[in-house]
Amino acid sequence: MKNFIIGIDISSKTLDICVKEQQGLTHFEIENSKKAIQKFFNKYKEEQVVVSM
Repeated sequence: MKNFIIGIDISSKTLDICVKEQQGLTHFEIENSKKAIQKFFNKYKEEQVVVSM
């Protein structure tokens, strides 16, 4: 199990997401919709995650 810190900047149309893990940082931009958010977080369902918005 890995540890992730996820920071999210919220706007009405998109979410800018920064994921920090041991190897470094990764940036994503996804649609601000329930379907897109669920799809994004399904990748981390077995991991230790801290989310900040």
